[in-house]
Amino acid sequence: MEVSVETLTGLERRLTIQLPIEPIDADYTQRLVEMAKTAKINGFRPGKVPVKEIKKRHGKAVRMEILNEVMRTGFIDAVSQEDISPVGMPHFKLESDETGKPFSFIADFEIYPEVEVQPLGSIKVEKLVAEINEEDIDKVIENVRQQHSEWEDLDKAAENGDQVLIDFEGKIDGESFEGGSATDTPLTLGSGQMIAGFESGLEGSKADDVKELSLKFPDDYHSADVADKDVLFKVTVHKVQGKKLPELDDAFVEKLGVKGGISVFRDEVRKNMEMEKEQAEKKSIKDQVFKNLAQLNTVELPKAMVKNEVERLQQQMFQQFGGGQQFDPSMLPADLFTERAEESAKVGLLVSEIIKANDLKADGDKVRETVEELASRYGEPEQVVNWYYSNTDKLAEIESMVLEDTVIAHILDKADVTEKTVSYEELFKAPEEEESKEAVVAE
Repeated sequence: MEVSVETLTGLERRLTIQLPIEPIDADYTQRLVEMAKTAKINGFRPGKVPVKEIKKRHGKAVRMEILNEVMRTGFIDAVSQEDISPVGMPHFKLESDETGKPFSFIADFEIYPEVEVQPLGSIKVEKLVAEINEEDIDKVIENVRQQHSEWEDLDKAAENGDQVLIDFEGKIDGESFEGGSATDTPLTLGSGQMIAGFESGLEGSKADDVKELSLKFPDDYHSADVADKDVLFKVTVHKVQGKKLPELDDAFVEKLGVKGGISVFRDEVRKNMEMEKEQAEKKSIKDQVFKNLAQLNTVELPKAMVKNEVERLQQQMFQQFGGGQQFDPSMLPADLFTERAEESAKVGLLVSEIIKANDLKADGDKVRETVEELASRYGEPEQVVNWYYSNTDKLAEIESMVLEDTVIAHILDKADVTEKTVSYEELFKAPEEEESKEAVVAE
């Protein structure tokens, strides 16, 4: 095998690879012979189809199949021979496939960049520390009650927070429009589900009231057909409903699967809150470490690596929103994910370099401890532990988690770390982002 290496631009490389043609020709002939033994073609008896007939009908496809296999294996052997680390699969181009001449092809691909990690002491991390008090537990329990509330009919005027059951029909210039009407629609006043003025316009209404609302669609409304247009809604209110919360008693907590009464329930809530608190504190540290690491270092990113990360994020969002058969993750614009994908790819390269430079490994005892902690949440933990250790892929996921924790601990040991005491609620507040949320009339 003869290999020449050419640098194109940045991380792009080109290999020109030459291989003997004789083994390829021999394999090609042998496959045609084997196909002739089993081929069924009208006008020929089984096993009696001439090889030249197989070649005429299937020769090009068989040849291309062989050449694709040869290029893949030849590329793997070539990068091993030249000690090159490619990112992803290459783009192949056939150069020569003639009897009597060496088989030749080109492989274009990217390589991993050389990564130099800046001193970790420049990283600043604010470690958030929160305590759980009785008031925090009360709020969580109140949220549980809210989640299990029911709507009951009220004989009063609707207020913010009440639910109304309505029919509505919207018209623009006296004409109905798509998505502008619905029947028996539940709407919680103050939820922001409808355009500005719709929900507030129904405050004070009672069952059987009919209201007309003169409103205007925002100029940046998602449907250009109605954006910035005046609209008249006729709304019929069928019911006004309020939330009925369940009583906080032993019967209620037993319905939730907790036996032993309110005190046991509070202990279970605290236990879950402690786990969530620990995870939130850990996530805050991880996010800060990786964001600082990315900002501190400059790394040339392989396009293939960013592309793969974009596709992963597209798939993640696709699954998050339960995409159906008519929807493909690639339909989501790549631009939405590019910045996150670049940061993720960058952090991945930096973390890999830190692992390699410091010979970091996932400690076996830590892996076992993590598996047992996960298993403790199930009814038969021993079976769960055995399942993890008999499933190579799942165990590898745990090892990856432990190794990531090891990397973060290594960085924190050198970073500038300060502590900040926050409330339980503050710990879970997402960073403030300016988001414009478009209300919809009806889907």
